[in-house]
Amino acid sequence: MPPISFVVDRRDSGRTLAAVLKDRLGLTWSQAKRLVANRHVRVGQQVETDVARRLKPGKRIQLDAGSVEQPKREKPPVKRNPKERSPALRSESRLIGDLLRLGSR
Repeated sequence: MPPISFVVDRRDSGRTLAAVLKDRLGLTWSQAKRLVANRHVRVGQQVETDVARRLKPGKRIQLDAGSVEQPKREKPPVKRNPKERSPALRSESRLIGDLLRLGSR
């Protein structure tokens, strides 16, 4: 995977490096912090190791090639027969039936 780079704009100005990486790249907090701690992130031309660094507009953020995994493809949803009730609905109907039977005693 090629290096990823972007320029900090006004909406990201003043935010921490970890927060911007998390939002821009869809990472978890721990993934964003790990990228910075492992020296995979540059701000301008400098390698950045401070996850709490506040960013200024116009700064270029660059991630090393291959440092971010591509998102895994999700499995396609299981197709169900529309006439078949889901397990949750089945148990819900049983509960309602049981309650009706108890009420009639």
